[in-house]
Amino acid sequence: MLGGLYESISKVFDSLPFLCPSSTWKTKQLLWPEREAGWSDQFASGYSPVAPVQKEIFWALYAEFATRFLGMDKDVALSWVAAGGDHRLAIINYGDDNVVSGDPSLVAEVLPFLQQYLHVEEEYPPKFLGFLYTDQGWKLGVNSYLSKTYLNERRPGSNFRKFPCFGWIEKRKIYAKYGVQELTTQVFPAEEAELNRAGLPWADILEQSAYEGVRARDLSGVLDQNWLLGKDYLMTPEDKIATGEFEGFMPSETAPYLRGLLAPEWSKQLKW
Repeated sequence: MLGGLYESISKVFDSLPFLCPSSTWKTKQLLWPEREAGWSDQFASGYSPVAPVQKEIFWALYAEFATRFLGMDKDVALSWVAAGGDHRLAIINYGDDNVVSGDPSLVAEVLPFLQQYLHVEEEYPPKFLGFLYTDQGWKLGVNSYLSKTYLNERRPGSNFRKFPCFGWIEKRKIYAKYGVQELTTQVFPAEEAELNRAGLPWADILEQSAYEGVRARDLSGVLDQNWLLGKDYLMTPEDKIATGEFEGFMPSETAPYLRGLLAPEWSKQLKW
């Protein structure tokens, strides 16, 4: 579907090798994916096309699985995957994060089937977008809280650089509600003990949060649950603009550029 300048750039990138270190890190080699044999490079985390491209790949593979193991017609199988499967095999697909459940005999067939085409690993306990599957259902884990509070993945600081204390309090509320029990029984008390040792009691955080909250609430988006959890990728453009941290452009400004990314036969179908 790509066309125009973007297609040309993509082809140039496809022709370039990867500079890869050896296992000893003493030498380096130039490696090309064998695209003509059907292989592709694996996108790095944080690269914008990862989720949609992986989602499409898994969509095709799940559909192929349905045709082989459930006897579905291919068109029916594609719609079946888009609907999340059924009682036999339920599918949650968000790019490189996937969960399947249902008939144990079918679930057991999924992993080896996918491994014929992709490097796929089973995680234990099962995980999905920071949630862990526990005996109490899907819960946010300790690592999720730590990464979103102290070890931010994609930007310096957190989503609450302007309102650090207010963001901390609101984030705790979400993790207390949707998180594993260890957060409230172990992690939060350990945080407060460390703060006390540093001369900053939790009461001071609460007091500062009240002042920050007055300013923060003028921006409705800062209380968006996905913003609190650092899951910007689940937010709509309108949600992001409401946080005060993003700038938006109208379709009239972006449309000419988007048209140039599509092949002519697809560009003609656009309604704007």
